Amino acid sequence: MSAFYLDIIKDRLYTTKKDSIQRRAAQTAMYKILSALVRILAPMTCYTAEEIWKSMPHKVGENTESVMLDYYPKANPNYDDEELEEKWDKYIKIKDEVSKKLEIARADKKLGLSLEAKVILYADGKEYDFIKGKEELLKEILIVSDVEIIKGNEEKQEGAIVGVKVEKAEGEKCERCWMYSKTVGEDKDNPKICARCSSNLK
Repeated sequence: MSAFYLDIIKDRLYTTKKDSIQRRAAQTAMYKILSALVRILAPMTCYTAEEIWKSMPHKVGENTESVMLDYYPKANPNYDDEELEEKWDKYIKIKDEVSKKLEIARADKKLGLSLEAKVILYADGKEYDFIKGKEELLKEILIVSDVEIIKGNEEKQEGAIVGVKVEKAEGEKCERCWMYSKTVGEDKDNPKICARCSSNLK
């Protein structure tokens, strides 16, 4: 959870509008995960589970007195989606491939945080079709400032889904979201933040 999903959604939780669909969707997902997890862990970590249960919000009909008095969560068959699972397996593999390149760049002192990076992804055939047009989503998943997708097999390692090249992101660092963007300074009322953050503050 912390190494993948929670790490990815920090940006939308901290920087998007309070009532944005992205932020509310992430909050809903976290609530559902917590609600199930706390009841699963209750028999093993009873005191911690009770503390969580007393602090978290509840739906109508739940026993708020004690987690031990509520029902064990049931699997929701509506969440079974093989196509969605297959798609996210690919995204996770791409993230793993990019993470290796980012680590090399850090070791070579070319980068510090991943948000300093622009990632160029090379792909062909069905892999190219899979990622083309997903630049914004991939920026969020990879936690980088920019993603460019190029058709081809450059930089591709054996067995990898995509080829990966890491460069320094262009632009200046936004003081609000920490991403690097060429739009920082465009808003004269907020000269130290990017256009995306400026829009989210209005």
